[in-house]
Amino acid sequence: SCTSDSNSKVYFQRANTFWYFDLQESRFWPLADISSAEDNAEGSIVFSSHDGANEVYFLEEKGLFKAEFHRYNQTSGSWSPERSPDAQYTNSKLAKSGTKIFALGNSNSSQIRYFNLDNDQWVTTSSTMPKANMHSLSLAQIDSETDILILGGSVGATAFTSVWRYNVGGDNFESLPDLKLAAPEAAAVPMGNQQVYL
Repeated sequence: SCTSDSNSKVYFQRANTFWYFDLQESRFWPLADISSAEDNAEGSIVFSSHDGANEVYFLEEKGLFKAEFHRYNQTSGSWSPERSPDAQYTNSKLAKSGTKIFALGNSNSSQIRYFNLDNDQWVTTSSTMPKANMHSLSLAQIDSETDILILGGSVGATAFTSVWRYNVGGDNFESLPDLKLAAPEAAAVPMGNQQVYL
């Protein structure tokens, strides 16, 4: 999985290996391994800048077992375990909105949970995903907006073309025009001017 910050760095995670690509230097740099995760760890990462701290969070999916949550601190250059969401996750994605890190999409459940950066607690929202057990989503956020766009995905082995806007403040979904083609797990890149490229 991958994520990016506002300083021209793109972070990558594969198993418990972690590194970044510097867009200005056009080269890769290794970072500390995710020591608190398993050697063959799978999951999703997201960058967070909160209260002056630049961090990367990793949701480690563990199949039939409850997921684990890990945090990388740029200042210390090390990983540490965080509070677990106390739920199983498979084929999910992370997205940050304000002080909340959302875990969206899950083959095992339709619930929506977020990690509150203010108190390091997981919260389950009142709403559920638009489709039961939808997973392998593409997520995007428009600049200066807190809403999260959910593009495509799958239920089981069936891919779909639906697009939704998740209103974080209202905890509800708005249906948007469908994609032209099904694109589970495609990269979604906001390009400004209210546009997102897949």
